[in-house]
Amino acid sequence: MQMSKPLKYGVFLLVLGVICAGLLAFINSFTAPIIEKREFDEVVKVLEEVDEDSNSFEDVTDEFDNLPASISKVFYGTKRNRENTVIYWTTTYGYNGGEIKVLTVIDYKTGVIKATKVTAAEKQTAGIGDKIITYDFKTVGRDAQFYAEKNVENIAESGLEIISGATVSSKAFLEGVIIASSHYVENIGD
Repeated sequence: MQMSKPLKYGVFLLVLGVICAGLLAFINSFTAPIIEKREFDEVVKVLEEVDEDSNSFEDVTDEFDNLPASISKVFYGTKRNRENTVIYWTTTYGYNGGEIKVLTVIDYKTGVIKATKVTAAEKQTAGIGDKIITYDFKTVGRDAQFYAEKNVENIAESGLEIISGATVSSKAFLEGVIIASSHYVENIGD
């Protein structure tokens, strides 16, 4: 029995596709760890900026079950081989649905917020909403418990600083801090 030309070409393309997919998977097995290491090195540069007290950093995201989707990564900052800080990298959404990525550094033992930094503010209004990258929301020095008890919808009533004219962007930043603080209080803090 003779196969028709379209069927032959279809089988040929299927076999070719399987071979190409196998080759890509094989090559990916070598390149994925290299890419992951480079990405981690880039993140460490940012972590060193916000957490000057720690000597090294470890990605411990996989140690936590059922992380909210808004927590992208969790790191421990260590000093003299002891946990010094917990660093949360959260992703929330501001104006126009743009991603706001926030690093929140919390002292491992005391639960006091040591630093916050916006690492990305996509699609925020130029000159207004993008101010969150450098704005001091006065979050440093407060206890994580303080933020864990806050609701981003009632942010004005909580006494937290916001940028006038950029309420949505401010709420997105503060939501990141609230998410990090809540996770710390529920999973790490005393």
